Amino acid sequence: MSEIKKYVAHIDLDGNEQSVKEHLIGTAKKTEEFAAEFGCGEIGYHCGLLHDVGKYSDAFQKRIHNPEKYGKIDHSTAGAKETKPLEGMVIAGHHSGLMNGGNKITSYAGDKTFFGRMKSVIPDYSDWKKDLSEEINYNYKMLQPDFTRKGGFSAAFFMRMLYSCLVDADYLDTECFMNKEKADNRSGYDTFEILRKKFDEYIGPWLNPTGLIKPLYQCRTKILRECMQKGEELPKGLYTLTVPTGGGKTTASMGFALHQVKAHEMKRIIYVIPYTSIIDQTAETFSSILGRHNVVEHHSGVLLDSDENNCDP
Repeated sequence: MSEIKKYVAHIDLDGNEQSVKEHLIGTAKKTEEFAAEFGCGEIGYHCGLLHDVGKYSDAFQKRIHNPEKYGKIDHSTAGAKETKPLEGMVIAGHHSGLMNGGNKITSYAGDKTFFGRMKSVIPDYSDWKKDLSEEINYNYKMLQPDFTRKGGFSAAFFMRMLYSCLVDADYLDTECFMNKEKADNRSGYDTFEILRKKFDEYIGPWLNPTGLIKPLYQCRTKILRECMQKGEELPKGLYTLTVPTGGGKTTASMGFALHQVKAHEMKRIIYVIPYTSIIDQTAETFSSILGRHNVVEHHSGVLLDSDENNCDP
């Protein structure tokens, strides 16, 4: 068996090289971990393993070693060609975003649809099967969950969940290689046990007031106590909280969430609000209670300071 030459996925600022195989396996493991949350770890692993097999082409290797001389190379379509359309759309769009599916018969190469991409001619990348022969499971085409086979909303939602897992895994593995110090700092969040202690300290004066208690404060305290109690007692599900303005629903809802997390061993709290102005106000409230480093804002009013040129997956 002939020896496989080293195919490079990334080169950091010091000239250190990450092989394509290392990047694919690293991304696959992270995607598997993320997708396991909804019972699809195995298919997540294979999407991660396939996502950048296009980097096994000589054209991409010329590009990675001499980016000023050679232009960008399509390295996302290759992995999509190796699997079914649903997973293929996830892989094909992991850099540029999910695209319209198009039509398997009428779409043409270059029309910017998924099936059009599948008809495009890309550089040879066939060495991937030799380099990953011990990692790839050739039964991966059978991994698609049964609930997605009817299409519609279930398939579309599954695709977006899997896409999110792959994109996060790809960027995190790349960052871990390109900027290890920054990657290590991403794990600096307090545990939920610590967050509950911070929350309890904040609401302490509500629950144990001194002096004259105004009726509004009494109502707020009653609402808060009931929300926390229901958070402990109720199973996972969808619930509504109807509270008049001034009733302390921001704090009460967080109390409910923290107790739900404790009761059901959940991993995170996602707070969704329809208006940016309210998001800013709510994030500021939670930051003052839980600590700024424990609150991650994601909305149109947040500006990210990133250098994509130094960390391109």
